[in-house]
Amino acid sequence: MMEERYIELMNKEIDGLNTPSESRNLQTYLNSDSEAKKFFDDLQRTAKALQGVEEKEPPSYLRNHILNSIKFTPTTRASQPGWIGQLAETFQSRSFRRYALVFASGLCVGILFFVFANPWRKELTDTTKLSGSMALFPDLSHLQVVDSVHVESEGIDGAFKTYRNEGRIFVEIALQSAENVRIELNSDSAELVFGSVGRLAGTEGDVNVTQGKIIFTGVNSDRSIVTFSEVGFAQRPIEGRIYEGGLIVHSVTLRIK
Repeated sequence: MMEERYIELMNKEIDGLNTPSESRNLQTYLNSDSEAKKFFDDLQRTAKALQGVEEKEPPSYLRNHILNSIKFTPTTRASQPGWIGQLAETFQSRSFRRYALVFASGLCVGILFFVFANPWRKELTDTTKLSGSMALFPDLSHLQVVDSVHVESEGIDGAFKTYRNEGRIFVEIALQSAENVRIELNSDSAELVFGSVGRLAGTEGDVNVTQGKIIFTGVNSDRSIVTFSEVGFAQRPIEGRIYEGGLIVHSVTLRIK
């Protein structure tokens, strides 16, 4: 597993903030670790693709959730040229800038972008530690379905689907319910790293991410796509659960290979 300090150096390298010594240190590390080099290459492709992506306004409920959760601290910021500099002038904190980038990343769903601390070591309560928490709703029509499970009971009708593409796993959720329900996706955090949640415009309810678990609450009409990045070659299935009034009404197992 990559050390936090090298993940930080990757982020700074993309922003052009590393000193020559830090850049050499990072390059030495990447040359010795193929998995870390692939991760860094993905980050660079994401940054390049974002240069031509139109900025999108985040949903009001998520913005309020972020503002209520983030603890702002004074930071010293260097002058940054190009597209990073323009974003930095708009958003006055590194955490806020990270969310703005991800909201605009419809072309790059699922890439783990800015991570200061490994979010899987403990349960997350601070949304600034969620990497790529929200993204534009992606088009998966060109991908082959790996697994599909339909759920139906009184007042509930929905489906779970999984897709796989170049080291990323996508879980599509489509659900209609007469009453508000809670949806959970449980995965093995040693195999899958959370990347993003893309939700269709108008979808209600909140999203929370903890260790190996994505939770949708207050849902009665949902169309979402959750993206994971593989660690190695993931094999263990993802478990989906639907709760109504605190009781499990549906439990499904979704293959990812």
